[in-house]
Amino acid sequence: MKQQTFRSMTLKPYIQEAIKELGFVYLTPIQQEVIPRILRNQSLIGKSLTGSGKTHAFLLPIFEQLDESNQEIQSVILAPTRELAMQIYKEAQKIAKHSKTTLDIRLFVGGKDVEQEVERLEKKQPHIAIGTLGR
Repeated sequence: MKQQTFRSMTLKPYIQEAIKELGFVYLTPIQQEVIPRILRNQSLIGKSLTGSGKTHAFLLPIFEQLDESNQEIQSVILAPTRELAMQIYKEAQKIAKHSKTTLDIRLFVGGKDVEQEVERLEKKQPHIAIGTLGR
């Protein structure tokens, strides 16, 4: 399989800006396999080693398919641990900061006041919710 560059992909301009800032040039093998399938709304399970680009393999298509004008939860990302949820959240923030529209991405993990989180959700929903199963 020929190595593909991010530049060859048609992604929203703010996503391309984020990719450039992150220093990504070439898609990793998992990204090359997964991103096009997610963009075609295909279900899949991806498995790859730590540090192989899995997080961006699913985050980039999520942002590409996001309707920034729709203030409802459009994606829920569940992680098995608080640490992984926080890592995914930080990477999502790195992409979101490039959007001209303010994107609401929230982290739902233990250690926070549940009632306060529920109240906030009732007032305004995030575009993307990232958390652990317990939350």
